[in-house]
Amino acid sequence: MPGLGGLVGALFGPGRRRAWRRRVLRRVVAALCAVTAVAGVLASVRAPASGPTVAVLVASQRLAVGQIPSGSAVHVVRWPQNLAPSDVLDSASRVGGRRLSAVLSAGEPVTEHRLSTSALLDGQPVGTVAVHVALADPAASAMVSAGDRVDLVGPGGTVARGVLVLRSDDFSGSSSGGLVPGAATSPRSAEPAGIVVAAGHESAEAIARAPVDALGRPSLTLLLRAG
Repeated sequence: MPGLGGLVGALFGPGRRRAWRRRVLRRVVAALCAVTAVAGVLASVRAPASGPTVAVLVASQRLAVGQIPSGSAVHVVRWPQNLAPSDVLDSASRVGGRRLSAVLSAGEPVTEHRLSTSALLDGQPVGTVAVHVALADPAASAMVSAGDRVDLVGPGGTVARGVLVLRSDDFSGSSSGGLVPGAATSPRSAEPAGIVVAAGHESAEAIARAPVDALGRPSLTLLLRAG
């Protein structure tokens, strides 16, 4: 039988040590390869796409029609320039208080065409309301355009003074002296035209209380102010 020295040599001799070292070395090399591969994948994921990128404002959550995309509802990310919509917004400050005209899912870009146009009352004092005034004389609405100041006078006197015209309805005109060339309708058959004005609550209520004619139109005379 081999002595104790022979048994120790068989277990821990130079040959055994070399085999153990080779196994350890192989495992270390395998581990380093795995770490290198993982690092490469992470680097490729984190690396920006080739080419220039631009700031894109996207929805942080699902946004409904009528919502203002601002605050925590949106955030800015970087997109490849060639993938970003041409009318995309690059910051929440460019929303300007406008509301969405389409539903946005989380991650979708906020673009100009998905925002409503400026509201009629944008820039008006707090408490101002928009009032549509139907006029008995359709031609009266053709005298004014947005930005004009007008007085509205009823049978009992001035109903509203110096109100701002926000919009003027289209006037269909008539075959005799109509304001739209080629129009063949008569004033009697023309659609009742009017204007939309910005007014305080008191003036708006006075306009609403104005007497109406047989067709339900307020009996108001429009006076255009100069300047």
